[in-house]
Amino acid sequence: MLPEHDGGGNGGGSLETAWNLPVLGSDTLPGGLLSAALAFWRRLKPETGGLPGFDGFDPRQLPPSVLPHAALLGGFDAEGRVRGLFLGTVAAMQAGAELAGHRLDELYPPATYAQVERTLRTVEILRRPVLASVSFGTDGVRLLDSDRLCLPLQGADGSVAGFVVVMDQRPTEAGRSRPLKLLSDAPALLRCDLYRVMLRRASQE
Repeated sequence: MLPEHDGGGNGGGSLETAWNLPVLGSDTLPGGLLSAALAFWRRLKPETGGLPGFDGFDPRQLPPSVLPHAALLGGFDAEGRVRGLFLGTVAAMQAGAELAGHRLDELYPPATYAQVERTLRTVEILRRPVLASVSFGTDGVRLLDSDRLCLPLQGADGSVAGFVVVMDQRPTEAGRSRPLKLLSDAPALLRCDLYRVMLRRASQE
């Protein structure tokens, strides 16, 4: 089994642990894709303060380089569940399944969903972008490295009503010959090891 590494940032679930996450400066985001997504989110923020709005948000507003790698999610509902609303073409191909119209806990095995839920709850608490860096593997072999920038959107009542998640996913050398599709490879994911989980909160400035 691969070890699960916390990296000092395995927070979420409470205000104290969320605010103790390491801060990631805007100039240290991995890769141009996530930097472009964060810059776009900042441009949408109202001059009066607060978060970009969820109501009426159209994923086609996203920069063309970002859109294929993005997902749009609703916020946590009364049952504490999150529904997928949109999944870009590259992200869908990598996932191996369609996200839109499904609740996330219906698609992910419990251990993987717990990590996703923890990340989104942390974004909800902080009301700021959070970068989740996760590596996945099966049978003791790391197959996929994934950096996911989670951007909060605000509803009319001021609460976090949705999320844009932009995914930069890279197969490892072993993963090129054993591709892992996160939503369709259920048998593999049931024995999937979260090799590394690190959450970092991005500066909003």
